Order: sequence, then C-alpha cells, then structure tokens
Amino acid sequence: MTLQSDHLKAMDQRASDVAQRLKLVANPQRLRIVCALMQGEMAVGEIEKGLGIKQPNLSRELSKLREAGCVATRREAKAVFYSLREGPLPALINALCLLEKADETPASNYQQENQND
Repeated sequence: MTLQSDHLKAMDQRASDVAQRLKLVANPQRLRIVCALMQGEMAVGEIEKGLGIKQPNLSRELSKLREAGCVATRREAKAVFYSLREGPLPALINALCLLEKADETPASNYQQENQND
C-alpha cells in the first residue's frame, strides 16, 4: 500500500499538532492543571488551593495554556475562571488516562474488559 502525497501531508500536520499538545502537557504542573480542568471550570483560587501550585507559577502555566488556545477564561467580579476548550487536548488527556488505566490493570483483566465492548 502506498500512501498518497495529500494523505502524507495531512498525517504530518496531525502528527505535528499532537506533538505540540504533548509538549505542552509534558510539564507536570500544566498536566496537573489540565487534569483538574477536565472536571470542569475552576476559579484560579480553586486551582491554586486544590493543586498546591503557588500563584506566580500557576499564572505562568495558565498563561502558556491560554496562549496555546487550550483554555478559555471568563471573569466574574474579581475572580477569573478557567475551562478547557473543546478540541484535541481533552481527547488526548482522555487517551492518556485510558493508557494509565491499562497500566494499572493486569493484562488478562484488561483484555476481558475490552472484549465485552
């Protein structure tokens, strides 16, 4: 089977996009923030308290996620709320969570669980 040029270009672009997302969440603090936001919208203070990330570091990491277009913000009075934007990042995090689940599940149990799907 020969891959066509257009297909290769599209695959290259998708691979590049996925690699950029992986690079973004390769930072442990950003990964923890994204995982927390998978639960839903959170105020900055909630994220800070829940994850134990000091405010200057949290602001820096949230800024990087915002610049990458991964999070949305909204302001309510003095509070700033963050949420994950729909797109490839939540899907990627879900896939990583599935991989983590597979690592925790003995292979025979995992195969049995997935045969029932």
